[in-house]
Amino acid sequence: MVIMTWILMIFLFTYTIGFSVALWKDHNKIGSLAVSSLVVITFVSAFFGILK
Repeated sequence: MVIMTWILMIFLFTYTIGFSVALWKDHNKIGSLAVSSLVVITFVSAFFGILK
């Protein structure tokens, strides 16, 4: 089950970072920074809350 959780988290991380890059290319820098910060916060909190 832990492996499945890691795979899902990595998939969501890469998808969201890709969305952030697309926002950056469309010159929506504030939105890109907001999405990037949210994904990092979510990833860190999930790591300490679920996977630890």
